[in-house]
Amino acid sequence: MMIAFWNRREVYVGFDGNDFDRIRIVLAANRIKYIYSFSPNRLYYIYVHKKDADNALLLINKKG
Repeated sequence: MMIAFWNRREVYVGFDGNDFDRIRIVLAANRIKYIYSFSPNRLYYIYVHKKDADNALLLINKKG
């Protein structure tokens, strides 16, 4: 499944490298494909396919 700009949703945007790494690990562990990018000022972005967005956000925000 390809994640193109028209079928993706942003699940993270921020400056925290630790959060960025944690979210990537959570998504990979749950076999959710993602893409990421950086802006010149080190703002991190993570995107998933729009069909996976709700599940990804639940996993990312899960406490415990």
